[in-house]
Amino acid sequence: MSFLRYIATTAVFYGICSGTGVNVRSIIFAAPFEAPSAASDVVSHDFASFSWPAHWFTDFAGNASHPNRFSMDVIDLLANKSGAQPFIRVGGTST
Repeated sequence: MSFLRYIATTAVFYGICSGTGVNVRSIIFAAPFEAPSAASDVVSHDFASFSWPAHWFTDFAGNASHPNRFSMDVIDLLANKSGAQPFIRVGGTST
């Protein structure tokens, strides 16, 4: 985020919150234009993943005759935006 955009965002946020009883402070900082040499590597595009509990797997995935198009469309959208298919792990837990 550019410095000017940050200042504008902070000003808008302050304008929205003033008079609401919210205590708002401005923070001004400077960030380098390039990553430091000791910065970590770029995160892989296939980093995004989902964990589907086994007992809900058919709800998320559907079956051969009635696939869950919504889940497939969300996965396809994520793949198109990120450039890689997400990992799906079956067997997650839920509480």
